[in-house]
Amino acid sequence: MNIQDIQLRAVPTINHGRWHLSIHLSGKGILQENTTALNPLNARDRRRIEQQTEAYLASLITKGFKQSQCVGSDVYMTYEVFERSYPHECQRARAHWATVYPNIHLSVHPQIQLMHSGASNS
Repeated sequence: MNIQDIQLRAVPTINHGRWHLSIHLSGKGILQENTTALNPLNARDRRRIEQQTEAYLASLITKGFKQSQCVGSDVYMTYEVFERSYPHECQRARAHWATVYPNIHLSVHPQIQLMHSGASNS
């Protein structure tokens, strides 16, 4: 699946000392080649393809984020995302960001709309 027109919204929250980052991702999918038994022209199968793609994207993003937390490398610029919404809290956490960052909880909410059914192997 080729995903285009990607829009991303990151929503940081700090609640009772717990840091949470919610990622909302939307995009339009173009099925390159269908190697499954699912028929992308059928509404139910089309939704299953979209849901499987969404689950795969969520797992990739979550896995990458967790790996960056394990090595202590804020490659996703999480500090800056939180700083825009919580400048005072981030200023206090800056000195010990290495202990805050690994404990940030992430949730990913993808929304993919299949726009083109692509080629089929049937």
